[in-house]
Amino acid sequence: MDPGERVRGDKVKETFGRQIEEDVGERFVIKDEDYLMIATVLLLLWLVALLGLLICSEKELRRTFFSIMTGKQYNEALFRSDEDEIKMQVFDTHSSYNRHFEASIKEWLGEKWNDWHAFRPGWLTEELIKRIPGRLLPGGGDAGVLEEIGDEDGGEREKFLSGRNRRGSVLGAIEMAFQ
Repeated sequence: MDPGERVRGDKVKETFGRQIEEDVGERFVIKDEDYLMIATVLLLLWLVALLGLLICSEKELRRTFFSIMTGKQYNEALFRSDEDEIKMQVFDTHSSYNRHFEASIKEWLGEKWNDWHAFRPGWLTEELIKRIPGRLLPGGGDAGVLEEIGDEDGGEREKFLSGRNRRGSVLGAIEMAFQ
């Protein structure tokens, strides 16, 4: 770039730069003193929206908006239910939420599995059966049982999802995912 072009470029920046600052700069730039005002307005809007939600919601359902229960505690509460359909919801979450009461789940499945197979309740879908880890089912080590639930690899899918069978490379993880 020759020195003449640089001078013209600087002149253009100087001329149009000031004009852009005058046209746009004052209208669209947030000043430092405005941040506190913006934060305050957003907080007030959020509080008004929350208050509106609570006022417009049904009174008996308001208690469902908050809980101090952890995910593991919630899963265990589901499992302690008297209804089998609700108990099965423990398989909707990651298996680490169930590890501390896995023996109870295995015992319960052992008691109920044959009856469910004989009468097949409507909520016991193929998709739900595939989410049950094979090791928890009665005869979970049997190849026929694992094939029936779509877990022929003996829990490799669950090991992969839980991270217990991690590969050292991205390529290894991708290969495992497609096996």
